[in-house]
Amino acid sequence: MYILNSEEIFFLNDFTEKIKKIIPEDLKDLNQYVFYGNEIKADDILLCAKNFP
Repeated sequence: MYILNSEEIFFLNDFTEKIKKIIPEDLKDLNQYVFYGNEIKADDILLCAKNFP
């Protein structure tokens, strides 16, 4: 789990893209969730965490 916080959008987007490239394509459905702070609620994060194998 990574929590990113920055006032510079470039750094957030750059890091997010690098992390997305690490996960193999066939595992992204199972292992990749991207949440944006202004669009997500804590309950949604907890729901995903509870479903994690």
